[in-house]
Amino acid sequence: MKLYFIRHGKTPGNEEHRYIGRTDEGLSPAGEAMIRQLGAYMRRLSLPILSSVVGAETGARPGGQARGSADESLSRVTCPAEKSKGQASDLSDLRIVTSPMRRCRETAAILFPEHHFLEMADLREYDFGRFEYKNYEELKDDPVYADWLEAGGAKPFPEGEGLDHFKARICRAFDESLEAIKKSNTKAAVFVVHGGSIMSILERYDEQKLGYYDYQRPNGALLEADWDETYPVVLRNLKTYRED
Repeated sequence: MKLYFIRHGKTPGNEEHRYIGRTDEGLSPAGEAMIRQLGAYMRRLSLPILSSVVGAETGARPGGQARGSADESLSRVTCPAEKSKGQASDLSDLRIVTSPMRRCRETAAILFPEHHFLEMADLREYDFGRFEYKNYEELKDDPVYADWLEAGGAKPFPEGEGLDHFKARICRAFDESLEAIKKSNTKAAVFVVHGGSIMSILERYDEQKLGYYDYQRPNGALLEADWDETYPVVLRNLKTYRED
């Protein structure tokens, strides 16, 4: 099975280099343009299933996404266009999984306007605690921030989430998504998520076993990996198609 990972488009906070975790802001105009460009790029690629179902550049805004457990949601979600001729097979062969946060849902809606999305609550971004929605200029004189930097980011965010807890949460949600996707007999899946989510998943499951920060990708990145639908999960043939 082909698995694709897309990091959401830029938000106003991204553009100002802020720590954006629990803040639920949408895409900026530049972020929307970035994702529309990504959609055009994806349509030009000959990727299995994905290239044929990505929407037009005028993709719709989010609406009607499914919520709940992975198994329950995938069992009841239908795509409106599955009933039409021509695209029916392609649309039903692809599942879209997103974080529940606006920036991911808006990214998915632009790229896949004909689909409903499975929102997985635990795929949400890191909780940056007292650093939330601040940038370096605003934090550089804070001794707590200086201490966190000195530790190489290994310490939990003050009043926020620890890295190990975050990684475990993300990978648990990813495992639940894969179980449900496998039961649905789909042929490919797209995860429209956050940078930290992608890093956590690939650090755990990519066969190359690189470090967490080696998997860092910019907003709008598109990656592909193969999963043979066996356990323990191993992702093979990781490829990055787009990083800007």
